[in-house]
Amino acid sequence: MSQKRPTLKEIAAIAKVTPTTVSLALRDHPRISEATRQRVREVAAQLGYRRDANLAHLMRHLRIPAHRKEYPVLALVSDLDRRMDADPHPNSTWKGFSGRAEALGYSPQEFPIKLDGLSAPRLQSILEARGIGGVIFAALRSPEFVKGMDLSRFACAAIGNALRDPMLHRATSDKFSNTVLLCEHLWASGYRRIGLVIPKSQEIRVEDTFLGGYLTFHFRHQHGEWGSPIAYEGEWNQARILDWVK
Repeated sequence: MSQKRPTLKEIAAIAKVTPTTVSLALRDHPRISEATRQRVREVAAQLGYRRDANLAHLMRHLRIPAHRKEYPVLALVSDLDRRMDADPHPNSTWKGFSGRAEALGYSPQEFPIKLDGLSAPRLQSILEARGIGGVIFAALRSPEFVKGMDLSRFACAAIGNALRDPMLHRATSDKFSNTVLLCEHLWASGYRRIGLVIPKSQEIRVEDTFLGGYLTFHFRHQHGEWGSPIAYEGEWNQARILDWVK
């Protein structure tokens, strides 16, 4: 059975100094004379005192003034054409992510792989070199990128539906219910010809949840004044959309 770990107070009582002096002496603080440091070390050795490296690291962190502390980084990986805080919709994602990260004691940082020209191996080497263990994938239009990383080395999660393989824990909006709710608001505002236009690639990525919400709304109201939804491929075709609206 292991013996009880001696406390600083017990060492102080035998060495006839204060616990604060013991703490400083065991850290070789220059405020304490060499003779006192030696006496404290001898008493600590006699009692079988062993320094707790994890506790020492924590105490060093707590002693640093708040304005000088470096908090562990939580990475947000995206492949947008611009940074998330520069785009209205992704900006709301960034605000939610960064606010929650800071509340939990992390420093949020975005890694825009497209803007910075980062390959999967290069991103992984940067994260490992900086000791970043938490990674959130968001707004990934090229989910194949992730397959070039060894995710077993990180704690990972995703925002949105783009990343399907590997399947990670994710946070995403309820697109089905949101679409129904949007149509209900439009209906209550007096609109009767409510249409849906969406990129086909996006609808596939979200497993037809926008379309499902749209059709569910029309099924509930059982009215005929609605157009067939358009899921377009390729570039936005304004002429086709205007013709559909007419």
